[in-house]
Amino acid sequence: MSTEIATSACAKCSHHNESQAKFCGGCGQPLWEPCGKCETTVRIGTKFCGGCGEDLQQRFQQRLQQAEDTLQQARKLAEGFEYDDALTVAKRHRKPADYRFQAVADQCVQLAQQIERARDAWQAKAAKVLEAARRAAAAENHAKTAALVTKIPEPLRCEELKNLLTKSRSADSQYSQLLDMLRDALQQKQYVTAANAVEGLLQIKPNEAKFAQAAKKIGDALQASAIRRFDRGDYHGTLQRLEALPQLVRNPQTAAMLRRAGNVAWLFDQFERQPWTTENLLQFSQRLTQTVPQDPRGKQLLEQVQASLKQPLGDPRSLYRVWSGKAKSWMGGPVRLLAFPQSLELPQQTLFKKHPGEFCIAIGLALQGLGKGTFTEALYRAETKGLKKLFRRKGPQECVGVDAGSSAIRAVRMRLSEDGAIELLDVWRRQFAQPLCRSGLEMQQTVLQEDDLLALKEWLGEGEAEIWINQPSRDVLGKFVEMPPVGDKQLQPLIEKEIQQRFPLAADELNLAVWCEAEREDQSRQVVLVAAKKTLVTQRIAKFQEFGIQPTAVQCEQAALVNFAVLEFADQLQTEGDDPADDAPPAVALVDAGASGTTLLIITANAFLFRSVDGGGEALTGQLARNAKLTAEQAEKWKHHPATATDPASCFPALTERMQGSVQRLRRAFDEAQQQLGVGAVSSVWCVGGGSRMHGWPVPWLDRSDAANEETMVDRDDDFEIG
Repeated sequence: MSTEIATSACAKCSHHNESQAKFCGGCGQPLWEPCGKCETTVRIGTKFCGGCGEDLQQRFQQRLQQAEDTLQQARKLAEGFEYDDALTVAKRHRKPADYRFQAVADQCVQLAQQIERARDAWQAKAAKVLEAARRAAAAENHAKTAALVTKIPEPLRCEELKNLLTKSRSADSQYSQLLDMLRDALQQKQYVTAANAVEGLLQIKPNEAKFAQAAKKIGDALQASAIRRFDRGDYHGTLQRLEALPQLVRNPQTAAMLRRAGNVAWLFDQFERQPWTTENLLQFSQRLTQTVPQDPRGKQLLEQVQASLKQPLGDPRSLYRVWSGKAKSWMGGPVRLLAFPQSLELPQQTLFKKHPGEFCIAIGLALQGLGKGTFTEALYRAETKGLKKLFRRKGPQECVGVDAGSSAIRAVRMRLSEDGAIELLDVWRRQFAQPLCRSGLEMQQTVLQEDDLLALKEWLGEGEAEIWINQPSRDVLGKFVEMPPVGDKQLQPLIEKEIQQRFPLAADELNLAVWCEAEREDQSRQVVLVAAKKTLVTQRIAKFQEFGIQPTAVQCEQAALVNFAVLEFADQLQTEGDDPADDAPPAVALVDAGASGTTLLIITANAFLFRSVDGGGEALTGQLARNAKLTAEQAEKWKHHPATATDPASCFPALTERMQGSVQRLRRAFDEAQQQLGVGAVSSVWCVGGGSRMHGWPVPWLDRSDAANEETMVDRDDDFEIG
């Protein structure tokens, strides 16, 4: 019996293959392909799928058309000089698995070869153009540079060619604009503008003789105008002209003129900006009479300052008199420096005058120790045990408040008499050799020193008074929460929940003090949470104990300020009769300027809010030392007595800008107080702390809303002509 083997011919080479063969034995071409619809394997060339009836010939024609479309896409990319993308597209069909796509594949191979030849030719041309464009740019021929670069199609330009084109077009456009500006400025006699224009032209074409000649003429004319304006007392006009001088005509003589005019203008400006009549204003007016004796305004200012210093103080708490009525703050009330608290009899007026506002924290600490503070809780309070607790002395109580800051220790001894009166018995102060926060100090110098604490121990003596010490504001985090109108029992679990949610550490890692607003019917309650890391509080106590000083309690500086302010400004915080909920309560602002930071406190009769920022007086000392190339000690002297500075106009504006930045951050506290406490405008702003005596420190706190209406300088010179 004979067996016949079924065969089928290859559609490409007509070779007969067994029916089960997957590839042609004659050419290696696959004999089968999957149906595009049902994935059933069918022999290549079959018209319809036996599994689903799909028209396989129609599907093949669609695939062939897609391949031809890809070829056309590659041609269009090449025509647009996108050679790399064109090659990528063209190479997709160079080696087809299906012989039926071979014609398209052959065209793709041919097109890829053409693209590579064109790309190589353009790359060679671009290299030559780049060298020529570099030479043209170096010769400042911006038009030629642009013309050369634009010979290369945009897709083929390297980054350097693109940059050359951008710079050449920009310079060419800027050149035209500056040339028009120069012509217009000369025609309108705006020679400062003309000087700026010719300076710009010289930067574009430094070798252009006509611009150099124009710069010299304009510069000479500006110098002459500056001298005339200086003689007339127009120092800002003088500065405007000297600062506009082209570099080509500047020399040591013009630099000296600029420095002199700048300092005189700066000195006069201080009388427009400062809110208080200080010794610095007196020294400024004296320096003006010496520097510009021909200007009568210097003598007039000297007489005005001397007369102001003889006037009575506008407020008994204030150290300074108000100068020219310009002390209003952007928070509402006037800005003053607190020197003489009126809530207590001061035992040493001289010390309070010499160091105004520096004892407020110490007083606030002692007040709480006597039970007269707004805060009842402290960050730490030592337990009283045994016989000491049993036989605790009755009658008059004493407490010492110790404010160990970054630049000095201030301490007060206070007593609560039998009739409940608060008495300030003694004050003490010791200045550190240098601030603990001074940049560059070694680690052992940044903590309280042995000599200073031993001196404090000697002053304290062996009495039984409680000792309350401060925790620096930089160590403390404060949170201000508005609670629902609930009683104290219901309030406690809400406070515990807030502590868990608002502080980054667990409660057992923190020392906490909580203040709650008194319960009022149907009124929400303000709650203040202050916290410090337990390790920081422990370290601070241990430092005092190391020298035999046993602190009774530790309280943060912000809380101490609250204690002081509530007592000191009780009269200003009082309201007449019932205070409607929709009325803004009376408020006072207290600004504590320390060596390492600044705190703003907003306080009402029922609540308060504060914010502290770093960057205090010592940061300003460091910046001044760097700007003027001084030692820290010299900078500290200049900071408080700028009349002794050789060139104050060059170094003090930067300090003012830095202070304005800190104040801007503290504005958030006032905004929050307005929203959370319902505060409108404060009745007064009181500055405390050693940093508040620095010249210029109160200026950022002033209301300058009318500054936009000040007269501006018109850049026009009618008193001379130039060719």
